[in-house]
Amino acid sequence: DELRARTLYRIGKIYLAAGDPSRAVNPLLEAVELTSRLREGADANAESRQGGYHRRRHPTGLVPILDDLGGACLDAGRPADALRAYRRALCIVRATLGPGSAGAAAQLCNVGHVYRLSGYVEEAVKCFREALDVIEDLSPEDDDDDEDGISEEALSSFSSSGMLAGEILTFRIELLNVLGTAQLEHGDAEAALAAFQEAAELERGTNAAAAPTAGERGAALARSRLPVAANVNVLALMGLQRGNSDDDQPTAPAA
Repeated sequence: DELRARTLYRIGKIYLAAGDPSRAVNPLLEAVELTSRLREGADANAESRQGGYHRRRHPTGLVPILDDLGGACLDAGRPADALRAYRRALCIVRATLGPGSAGAAAQLCNVGHVYRLSGYVEEAVKCFREALDVIEDLSPEDDDDDEDGISEEALSSFSSSGMLAGEILTFRIELLNVLGTAQLEHGDAEAALAAFQEAAELERGTNAAAAPTAGERGAALARSRLPVAANVNVLALMGLQRGNSDDDQPTAPAA
């Protein structure tokens, strides 16, 4: 089963790389199911060996598969399925790395991205705002010039999520841009302007030596589905809205 799960995951990624998300969905779904069963079986065996209560481990190996599944579903016009995948990944990351981890912030962005594309802009704003709060808590103080200003806990959080500490500024700037766009779509122009201005100040304050390269920028954004956009380019960001069929709209959470 483990070999089959890995094979199915690779098949799904090949379809994604070939630009065929619809065909990627089924192998990725099966890979998720197999991996879940494998983790549950491992937990049951561990509990049996210990002869008593065993705190179940969350299957962190599922997160990359769920990420790709969410992306495939979204690109295939299945936002409700994408939302389920991203929410599950968020639950796993929160339980294993903590709600204040960089990984949790990236998953919140994924969830917010689906909400925004599906017309639930208020819910998207909440997700982006929560993600930004996490990233700001992990960021060094403004007067720190390098990673010496980042706490050991924050460095561990970046490492656990696969994000380099040097990528945090790029991620924060892009998140501010997307938050501002969502706020603008929600009719809160004042809050949007504040987000765009903060993003611009952060980018202006980054000197040429410390500025992220194109590779670092892409690597940071790969941790979430934040759209790549020029800073404070409101029209470009607004143009990212895509249409989805009415019969596959995710349901906004109850208040």
